[in-house]
Amino acid sequence: AISKTVEFSGLKGVVISAKTGGVTFNANIRENLFQLDSGSNITFGYDADFNSVYDLKGRGDVRIICSTDSEGSVFYVKDSTITLTLNLIITNATSSANGSVVNATNLSAVNIAGAELSGVEGRSSLDINEDVLGGIIYLVESSFTMESGTISNGVAGFGGGLYAKTSTVNISGGTITDNIANYGGGLYLDSDCKVEITQDIAISNNIATENGGGIFVNAKEFERKEVNGIVSYVDNYKNVEFKFVGGVVSENSAKNGGGVYINGLRQKKERKNDIDIIV
Repeated sequence: AISKTVEFSGLKGVVISAKTGGVTFNANIRENLFQLDSGSNITFGYDADFNSVYDLKGRGDVRIICSTDSEGSVFYVKDSTITLTLNLIITNATSSANGSVVNATNLSAVNIAGAELSGVEGRSSLDINEDVLGGIIYLVESSFTMESGTISNGVAGFGGGLYAKTSTVNISGGTITDNIANYGGGLYLDSDCKVEITQDIAISNNIATENGGGIFVNAKEFERKEVNGIVSYVDNYKNVEFKFVGGVVSENSAKNGGGVYINGLRQKKERKNDIDIIV
């Protein structure tokens, strides 16, 4: 079992993989499990180039399991790149961390290519911590790509599966399912984000207790102003670019916007086969 943070600083080209029979990391940790910083670039799971050098036929799964006592993220990523690939299965039972699996900030890059990332099954709205941003993935001033894999069973106040702010998000495949939040059951896309959803992604069976069962796009906030002792709130529009070209958003639920809820829509351009929404 892992009982303290494993740190990678400036480390590149490392692949952590199971050659045969699989490997399991059991963690009971109060802080983050793996910490990457100073330009580290690490792959967890299975990498095709690595396989061509090291014969991984008959490889098993890499499993990372964090108990309910965990209060941190599995991966805390700062100014670094992390790739999570095939044969990687991660479960973090905590509901108190921003991004229970990945917390990425400071120009980091997060790439999902086949990994299965999840909280624990069977949770409900009663388990929501309204202060948590991103049940599985938390992204600020960074980039996120997902071409395959699963994000599931996340619980948060905002973004049960993923929360992103001031970031670039490109999703072309995989499944985002069975996540729960007050706002944005599957995804919560906050201010200054550029988002493109294409091809084969399935966003389904996510729940928001308020708005945006599948996706919540937040392009407007109330700004507090006080003049001569009089307080007022005015609309403060944010810069969010949301492009939905392909994929399926289905069987999500919320009070408003079961599929997609856009807060602050100012312009909409429709074409035959896709929709660009600049908000």
